[in-house]
Amino acid sequence: MVEFNGVALEDVAPARVVDIAVAAPEVQVTSQSQPLLDGARFIRRVRGVRTVAVSFVLMEADPLRRRQLLEAVTAWLSPAEPVPLRHTPEENGHLMAVCTQYPDASTRQFWEVLTMAFTAFDPAYISCSPTIRPVTDPAMVVHGEPPRMRIEQDITAPLAAPGWTLGTAHLRLQGPVGVGKLVIDFDRQTVELNGQSILNQLTMDSTFFTLRQGVNQIAVEGGAGGTLIWWERWI
Repeated sequence: MVEFNGVALEDVAPARVVDIAVAAPEVQVTSQSQPLLDGARFIRRVRGVRTVAVSFVLMEADPLRRRQLLEAVTAWLSPAEPVPLRHTPEENGHLMAVCTQYPDASTRQFWEVLTMAFTAFDPAYISCSPTIRPVTDPAMVVHGEPPRMRIEQDITAPLAAPGWTLGTAHLRLQGPVGVGKLVIDFDRQTVELNGQSILNQLTMDSTFFTLRQGVNQIAVEGGAGGTLIWWERWI
């Protein structure tokens, strides 16, 4: 199974996938001199891109129809921005990827194996289904990669300086915060009330914190609350 941007390859063309090759994430190494210790260097490893190559066969022998199907596959692969890529055996998660190699527009025999490749600049898989809990309940994160997360709160009466704290990090708003739907997106680092940004109400010492592997307990103040929604990520 290969699904890109919510559409399966088999729904675009009569194709049979023969191989899916998932590469390990690249490792990018950077170093920086320590000025206080002569000759010492700090080494930092950062995960780079992950590539996925899909080999498939078009089950169509007619040259004209085959070319039409290949054009349809190319159009299916056209999004210029990263979109969800799902594949077996990681069907419970997806990569945010772009196509970086189209299949050759060949009109040869129908048994010819064609290849298309995808690049995920964030190499971690993202769960297809979120976990949803009241923000004050313990949040158990299974995987080691920081999950994607947001807090949503329906405010029925104006709040005065609501705040959310995880460990030593906190995010606070300078009140009052009006009535409506409050959404704090910790990945995009946005705070919106009824779809309008209220980032200007963040206190200077606020941090868009992240959940960590294990049990996380968020404390609230000033009428803060709402629902915590997160998507697990894994390598």
